[in-house]
Amino acid sequence: MIKLNPKAKHQTMTPQYKDFLTKELPRKLRTLAGDQAPNFGIMTAQHTVEHLIFVTKSIAKRRGEPEAELNKSQQYFRKFIDAGAPFEYRPKEGAELNELRSSNIAEAIQGLEKATEQFYALFETNPDHKSYNAMMGEFNLAELELFNYQHGRWHLYQFGLIEAFSAI
Repeated sequence: MIKLNPKAKHQTMTPQYKDFLTKELPRKLRTLAGDQAPNFGIMTAQHTVEHLIFVTKSIAKRRGEPEAELNKSQQYFRKFIDAGAPFEYRPKEGAELNELRSSNIAEAIQGLEKATEQFYALFETNPDHKSYNAMMGEFNLAELELFNYQHGRWHLYQFGLIEAFSAI
């Protein structure tokens, strides 16, 4: 479970996660060809980068306000984050790839870098921001940063760019 410092005035970023998301992840993704197939799953390398852009942008938004009780989906995501974001491969029958939005993987990686900069800028200007959506629930910086870190690591593992993956 993520422990927050109750004496801290505002949420603070985790240097290890920020360095990974802003430096290591883009650097490792640049070693992939855009059409490279993963070791498991259906997304090519470029599809994966574009997926990371979408998730990085959407996860930090606040869409509405939380209800008093978590719904079933929110309970699942709360447990997932509290367990250290233990991503695992679960094939989806009939899953199809989205159309690519970027002209190549290099352009997509630049888009991911920009999305990551915007993610951190949001918390620099509003350190107490909490995201919310009806499917996942409400999350603070520490939880979102953990999610993005683990999500990026999971996809590096998917392409064999890191040797092991586990929950934090």
